[in-house]
Amino acid sequence: MAKTGKTPTSRAAASSIAVHVRYPLSAGQIVLRTDSDWESDVESVASLEDGQDVVFELPADRPFVYFKPVLLLDGEVRWSKGNDYLALADATRPLEVYPYFLDDTGCSACALRQLARPTSRGPNAYRVFYPPGYQENTLRRYPVLYMQDGQNLFFPDEAFQSEHWRVGETLGILDAMNVLEQAIVVGIYPTDRMFDYTRPGYESYGRFLVE
Repeated sequence: MAKTGKTPTSRAAASSIAVHVRYPLSAGQIVLRTDSDWESDVESVASLEDGQDVVFELPADRPFVYFKPVLLLDGEVRWSKGNDYLALADATRPLEVYPYFLDDTGCSACALRQLARPTSRGPNAYRVFYPPGYQENTLRRYPVLYMQDGQNLFFPDEAFQSEHWRVGETLGILDAMNVLEQAIVVGIYPTDRMFDYTRPGYESYGRFLVE
């Protein structure tokens, strides 16, 4: 695997798509496999940041290419989890992907937490949803989405009329469609909905969220 201290240009050649695979690799080798031949390995052209940024060039002879990072470790082939990645031939900058290879067996949103408020109305409960792979690939940074009515976000047994908003499922679908990246979601439960969401209570509630 070639070593270099320089970052490749956004398009190393007119006929290639630059893909950067960011992963805290401690052993093994990361390759790509594409929809041209899911059984053949595409090897990297460079390795940056002590192997945490592996650079690939995919042929741009089609408008788009579907691909997946694969971890080769001790004779085992580990496909990255989740949906296939999409690389566009007319991209103007390198595509960065942050794969993960282990199954997520936990439920981050299952933990109901409490946060004290500087008011007499008591603490607010909240849940935090972390995207799949959050604990494994520590190189990725996520936007944080704060959502109100936390009781309606994740679980039908808490939601109004048992119809929750399917936040985790919706983010996964939008991410697969390349419409929206995954995000951390903080779902906040109101203590007094009318007071918090309307005047005059919303001013103190807004400060509580920001500070």
